[in-house]
Amino acid sequence: MELHRITLTKSQLAALPPAERSLLLLLGHASNEINVLSKLILMVRKDAPPSRIAEKVEAGQACVLLRVLVGQLHVYFPIVTSIVLSVVLTLILRLFGRLFGR
Repeated sequence: MELHRITLTKSQLAALPPAERSLLLLLGHASNEINVLSKLILMVRKDAPPSRIAEKVEAGQACVLLRVLVGQLHVYFPIVTSIVLSVVLTLILRLFGRLFGR
């Protein structure tokens, strides 16, 4: 996996069109929220619980966090898929334009 880092200054972010700036911030927020919830779920069930009561409490915590995570995925999934579809359709239209000279 290759990671790319893009550094934006405050002035560069302010120079973006409002729609693109909002989208960038929304995607960053969604990514951060999903990562934090995923890590919390892993931390809750990390070690073997010392007792049966602790095991049930940890399982309950994991279920609550998992429910919140699924809810956030449900909220962000349509946004991300619409972005991906619009990018793919734009690329396909450009390709057809080059192939057929339009």
